[in-house]
Amino acid sequence: MAYTDVAMVAPKSEPQEPDTPSLCAKAEAVLDWRKPEEVKKLVDKLEKESIFTIDDLLRVSKQTIERKLESNADFNLRDVGDVGTLRDSLDSPGRARNPRREDNRRSRGKGGNRSRSPRGGKGQGDRGGGRNNRGDRERRQRSPLPSKPDLWAAVEEGHLERVKQLIREGKDPEERHRGWTPLMKASEEGHVEIITALLDARVDIEATNRNGRTALSFAAAPSMKRPTPVSALRLLLSMGANVHHKDERSCTAKDMAEKENRAEAVSMMDEFAAESREAG
Repeated sequence: MAYTDVAMVAPKSEPQEPDTPSLCAKAEAVLDWRKPEEVKKLVDKLEKESIFTIDDLLRVSKQTIERKLESNADFNLRDVGDVGTLRDSLDSPGRARNPRREDNRRSRGKGGNRSRSPRGGKGQGDRGGGRNNRGDRERRQRSPLPSKPDLWAAVEEGHLERVKQLIREGKDPEERHRGWTPLMKASEEGHVEIITALLDARVDIEATNRNGRTALSFAAAPSMKRPTPVSALRLLLSMGANVHHKDERSCTAKDMAEKENRAEAVSMMDEFAAESREAG
């Protein structure tokens, strides 16, 4: 998912002030109830979406970024909520001069307009103090993540026999989770035998997710820098997956592999194309 509709790179004429924290440092300060490794994982996901700095994040409205992340299978609801909280914190005055003042969970009315609390206590910034942040966190906790369908979860875990059993029991082999079919997940993870079982159940090999990507695309360029599942890619090609299909960014599976420098996938697809020409 690329943010092509907004400028994501800071102009050279407007460099960040020297004391502006890195995006990771800012996220750790604002989301300090999260473990450092959880914050790092979230920042890594944002960087994959071309958001590298605080200024990059400021160039996207909260509504826009939440809408885009909600359609991205790499981001769960907790991630989307945390990014929204991080984006809100950046609207506080004086962010570059004193980034700690933006941390609403520690703020006690410093910076920004003050407002009286319902109990007449100390005023808090108009972006909300510790009480509001706790309320946001509680609301997110009350909104559980969508549960994974049984078969989808079995595919993700690579449990072949469980997958076969669920198919025999009549579970829908194309039931989606956050826009992904089980075949897409099996292809990304390289579960070749599960791919075969799903195709035997006559799933749609050309089904697309919300971004228009197919199982072949995920095998050629799996998300989150996973290793390239060459065997899964070979199987999908041999089963007739459409190499010419383009996603919403007009990228074919090979285009995605080339963008991510996945030489094995590109070589496999070139080899398949050559064999197809010879056979024809």
